[in-house]
Amino acid sequence: MPVVKRKVLVFCMTVLFSLSCAVTALASFQRGDNGQEVVAIQKRLLELSYSINNIDGDFGPETERAVKKFQNIFDLDETLIHCEIKNYKEAEYIIDIKLPTNKKVKVGINIRPHCIESLKKIKSKYYLIAFTASTQAYADSVLNFIDPNNEIFSKRL
Repeated sequence: MPVVKRKVLVFCMTVLFSLSCAVTALASFQRGDNGQEVVAIQKRLLELSYSINNIDGDFGPETERAVKKFQNIFDLDETLIHCEIKNYKEAEYIIDIKLPTNKKVKVGINIRPHCIESLKKIKSKYYLIAFTASTQAYADSVLNFIDPNNEIFSKRL
């Protein structure tokens, strides 16, 4: 297997099996909800090969299990990118971040190898969510840089 394909495969497996976790509900839906929107969710999950036996419009245990398998959260820092603050000039990319105080700071980011390509491939099967414990200004700046057209992540936390 060529080195590049092996690296992409290892990255995808690491992301999918070790660094992703499920969350309990899609958008604002939860167990006990029902109606045509739940039917639409159930149909889409079935189309994506998630186990749904009854398309009944009831967001019950079966739908909840399928949604949990469907959603994946990716931690922005250290999983997708590495941020350099002190030695930002040594990073692969330099971006400006506007802090809530309106002060602008420069930070350097290194995007993990094959990260963007891998996420684009798995996007067709999963609802991807980006998470960071940092500030919203930082998250938005970095995510706008790595996903400028909002094609990868369905939600940002």
